[in-house]
Amino acid sequence: MKSRLFVATMLSLAFISKAEDVFKIDKVQFTATKSEREEKEIPAGTATITKEELKFERGFNLSESLNEVSGVNADTKNGGYDVRLIIRGGGLTAPYGIRQINVLLDGVPITDPDGMTRLDFVNPQLIDQIEIVKGPNSTLYGANAIGGVVNFITKPVWEVKGLKLKFGYGDNVTYLANLLYGNSYKGKLFYYVDITRRSTESWREWNEFKSTQASFKIGYIFDHNASVESYFSYTKADLQLPNSLTKQQFETDPTKQYKENVWINSGRYSEIYFFNTKYQNQLTDSFTIKPLFYVQKWHHYHPVTGLINDGGSKVFGTDFITELKHKLFGINATLISGFQIQYDDYNADKYTYGDVAKDRTGKILYTLSDRKGDLAETNKNKILKYGFYAQETLKPTNRLLIDLGIRWDTVKFDLNQTTYISYDYSSGRYKTSNPPQIFDKTTSFRAWSPRVGISYGISEIVNVYGSFSTGFQTPQWSQLILNPNLKNAKSYQYEVGFKAVKDDEFSLNTAFFFIDSRDEIIRVIDGQLTTYANAGKIHKKGVEVDGRFKIANGLYIGGSYTFSDFIYKDYKEVKYNPTFRKNVENDRSGNRLEYIPKHKYTLYLYYFNPLGFKAKIDTNTWGEYYTNPANTGKYKGYEFLTNLYIGYERKNFEIGFSVYNLTDKKYAMEVTEDSNTPYKPGAPRTWFVSASYRF
Repeated sequence: MKSRLFVATMLSLAFISKAEDVFKIDKVQFTATKSEREEKEIPAGTATITKEELKFERGFNLSESLNEVSGVNADTKNGGYDVRLIIRGGGLTAPYGIRQINVLLDGVPITDPDGMTRLDFVNPQLIDQIEIVKGPNSTLYGANAIGGVVNFITKPVWEVKGLKLKFGYGDNVTYLANLLYGNSYKGKLFYYVDITRRSTESWREWNEFKSTQASFKIGYIFDHNASVESYFSYTKADLQLPNSLTKQQFETDPTKQYKENVWINSGRYSEIYFFNTKYQNQLTDSFTIKPLFYVQKWHHYHPVTGLINDGGSKVFGTDFITELKHKLFGINATLISGFQIQYDDYNADKYTYGDVAKDRTGKILYTLSDRKGDLAETNKNKILKYGFYAQETLKPTNRLLIDLGIRWDTVKFDLNQTTYISYDYSSGRYKTSNPPQIFDKTTSFRAWSPRVGISYGISEIVNVYGSFSTGFQTPQWSQLILNPNLKNAKSYQYEVGFKAVKDDEFSLNTAFFFIDSRDEIIRVIDGQLTTYANAGKIHKKGVEVDGRFKIANGLYIGGSYTFSDFIYKDYKEVKYNPTFRKNVENDRSGNRLEYIPKHKYTLYLYYFNPLGFKAKIDTNTWGEYYTNPANTGKYKGYEFLTNLYIGYERKNFEIGFSVYNLTDKKYAMEVTEDSNTPYKPGAPRTWFVSASYRF
């Protein structure tokens, strides 16, 4: 009945459409090649989400638009900013944050040198476009791009003029307030200021979220060949993290926080400063330099399982990009080359929980607050990443384009950890180390990352392509401390596909890929204990389809489909066996990867009316998947998780109303069978209304 209602709504909108065309289907992307190129000419699986498409989202969470893209799995446990992001299986090992995917903000890396990304300071209200490159892409972006690259592009400083105010309110006492003001001076100096406040009391206990962000962007045009642009932002973000649930808790009441789950006061309370400056100068008709420099300083108070993290990091980096247009053997060519350096100075302490309830034996039953107690651990880590790259693009004919790239990377770890107190999972008590345990390790990882891509226009509207690309992934520093013997992972991707675009009438992208992954870093979950290991080989085969078609003026229908056949080709999982009281090796070779469904698809409908009315309805289906590497459990996934947006835009005024999970479907966003609390519940139906005015 619910699926019939969805189809009926789509058909009824189709019959009343009489709008002008406002959607841009033929898109341009920078991220895949570090130089602007029409997306249909890029020999890789890519996706570009434009500002027109982003207008149909609440602007409260970065996952809202990402999940509609084939090959991309994105969700959030709380509606805040902790996006779970997976691209072609890359990112699966991340318990929080993003790993195995290189994330950029305006082309500036915000991924740490060891591969960890936090999206705390990325403001959804400022995002103008999102560019995605799927699969290994270490040739241009170095280590930790084994799953792909995502570039969040903020509003251009040259285009923001005047004052804009936006306010929003939703159920669960959800607020959004945004102020954006921009101006220019003598056509040379441009700037804007943005202040954003987001908060919610949420649909779950211990799940409140609030964030205050302020940013300033300034740009100066020296002449028609040279410009400089700088961006500064400050973010204070507080997020409570509710527990995962047992199956019984999930089925009884997923909104509650249960004391039986012990660590009921988890959270992440962050303060982040971010600065970057980018310079571009076309020195000659054929040679352009594009250097950039950035600094990120963050601190967080982060109560998690067992201990409380209190500390942060300073990250410095530069990327010196050059672009040379020339001829090679009489063929038109463009050479993109440069070097990247990134340095992370991490200092943090861990503490016991200061307030806990215990039984008569001293076993911790549950936490009473997130107040820190005794010093348990100190961490002082330094990580240096640097790489040199070059990619030559040849264009022998107007229809044929060839990319040839190579890169050399080095990542150095200098790790020092002193443990005074640890949490013992078997006894449920804190255990003092006497003398303190010291972990001191210096190690380096190095790799070559080649790439070849060919795109050929078989007609004015259709391009076919084939590519070979590679990815290089180091362990994260915390993974190395848990398992000092971890190797770096390498991935080799073979991909073919076609991209078809005809004016504003339709677009259709199809990709077929095979990824041979060696020594991929796998998360091993055994009850409450998590460790990491290298899987010998993983084979990933997939098909991705994205399409959009104009039914009538102002009415577009589209969707995406993902087929994922991801197999542990050679993996021996080691776990503790209580019967034998020792670690036992279990052969998982031939099993499917957990969490990744074999089938995933999205359908959506956009509608525009020349009078200013607009609407969007979309529905997502996530097929069943295995819940552990042993493949002994399955979760059914979910069908037709539907969202609705209705809005009106006229001159300087805009209003929008949205409903997430329209049919109030009860589902889990993730189930991990090997955990004591395997269920992470998805959000129920929520509504949100917002209005903005540009003065």
